[in-house]
Amino acid sequence: MNNRNINIRKGNYSDIDAIANLIYFTEVNPGDVWGGESKEETLENLKTLIKTKESRYSTDYITVAELDNKVVGAIILIPYDKLDKLSIETCLKQFNTIEGISEKVYYVINSLKYLIFRECRRGNLYIANIATSESARGLGIGKMLMMHAEKVAKREEFEGISLLAKNEKVSKFYEKLNYNKIFDRVLLGERVIKMAKAF
Repeated sequence: MNNRNINIRKGNYSDIDAIANLIYFTEVNPGDVWGGESKEETLENLKTLIKTKESRYSTDYITVAELDNKVVGAIILIPYDKLDKLSIETCLKQFNTIEGISEKVYYVINSLKYLIFRECRRGNLYIANIATSESARGLGIGKMLMMHAEKVAKREEFEGISLLAKNEKVSKFYEKLNYNKIFDRVLLGERVIKMAKAF
């Protein structure tokens, strides 16, 4: 693949549909994360968060990869010092979109879990989400977005990068890029793999 066809740039409002469709598939149970009784409702909730400045999904923190003028990848980069505030704001916005008492309780407990155990190391840039289109898999777009994140982190003088891997397969991808597991446990029935790379 000739990298000249791939453009890495800041995400913007015209990319919202493409970004939402990419990020939707980064979660095993998207409805638990963004609410909604159907895929369409969940996507609408996610698009609202992407449009919202005080959200951890805001376009302010999104970089996209374009292949032949089509968005085929996205990465969300959040500075450590903004992560807690953005997470709480996002949680409060999401709470209202979730139906049913038990679903709301589950959502709050799950959200608190990440605040308590710290998703991101102090002084790091946090990769909140990274996604690539199935049609563009195998083109190295995920790796290009990760390299972009490292350039940003170094330029802005972060001490390193932190992220969560969803499963063993995903953690292997990060290990190839020299990220180390620093936390790997089951919390409230869900395996959490925290990884980091120091500079």
